[in-house]
Amino acid sequence: MSISGGPGLPDSVLLHSYRHLFGSNSLPVQQHTYIKRKIKMETLKEPLYRSYQGGYFRSLITPEQTGNLFSLLEFTLPKGAEPPPHIHTNEDESFYVLDGELSVTIGDRCTMLRKGDVLFAPRHISHSFKIVTDKAVFINLITPGALWNYFIAFSEPLESLPQTLTAPQAPSPERLKAMLDATTNIYQINFK
Repeated sequence: MSISGGPGLPDSVLLHSYRHLFGSNSLPVQQHTYIKRKIKMETLKEPLYRSYQGGYFRSLITPEQTGNLFSLLEFTLPKGAEPPPHIHTNEDESFYVLDGELSVTIGDRCTMLRKGDVLFAPRHISHSFKIVTDKAVFINLITPGALWNYFIAFSEPLESLPQTLTAPQAPSPERLKAMLDATTNIYQINFK
């Protein structure tokens, strides 16, 4: 097997990394660690779409299906539906933009994401995003997947997709308290 650095990464850098890790120029064989978990591959029982923050989302893969390894959601949100800067202590997130533009800040670095762009937001580092266009459609990968339950708890099932998105409305004081309690006490998310 040949080792190639791929676009933008010199072969010598990648080869050096393999030599450092494995002591040779060849890729290791049979060096995999497998985690045995019961995975459920079945049709989702949840309603396909749920309203959230003036837009909606759908569950592509739930944590129940993956033994909580991850969850995968597709969001369609209007500008203004973004959360404040926050730090996840339990999960990493990745964002893949299908339509629109997001300005994502991780730590002190801001990156503009457009259709086809993807970005990883690691746990323990503050991140936030702003929807730059009127709306954005993006896939959110959450690992591990338990945070999916937050989105289910604070959304409502939709019978049909809305024709237009609405500006997000501020939640009632009671709902805001419940949302903050869940994010901080259940999911250990800290807001800056």
